[in-house]
Amino acid sequence: MTEYPSDIDYIWVATDKDGFLAIFVTGGAGAIPLSALQDIQTGSGELEAIFFQLPAISEVNLLVNYPRPDDFVTMAERGFFTYDWRDVHRVKRDHSGKYEKITAPQKPIRIGNVPPFLQILAHRTIFNHSFLSADAISIEDNFKFDEFIAIDS
Repeated sequence: MTEYPSDIDYIWVATDKDGFLAIFVTGGAGAIPLSALQDIQTGSGELEAIFFQLPAISEVNLLVNYPRPDDFVTMAERGFFTYDWRDVHRVKRDHSGKYEKITAPQKPIRIGNVPPFLQILAHRTIFNHSFLSADAISIEDNFKFDEFIAIDS
């Protein structure tokens, strides 16, 4: 069985029905589709470095008040929507159980406009809705029980 990458702020990438890309940050607790863990040997830090090497192409809309949004803004400047598992900072009764959109690029990038390595990673995890309109995303609502891994946060 695949083990959850606990105690790290693991990041993973996905595409939506329109071919737009998003980066998800687990906060060490958010559910992760197993398809996004297929390349776990590429560490989250290495993946983040790859994103940061891409050219900035977009202005960014910061959608929530966030203490240190720098990395989220940097990723959105490269055209990626960003989602964070904010429940890690909340008491249990206030959990949403969803990844929440932190930033939105004004010029979103499509899967065909990133390097092949990122295309392969993103194409492994596809959502049936649009990141343009999804302010929050539940992994449990998008994947079968045996298609994701989660920890009790």
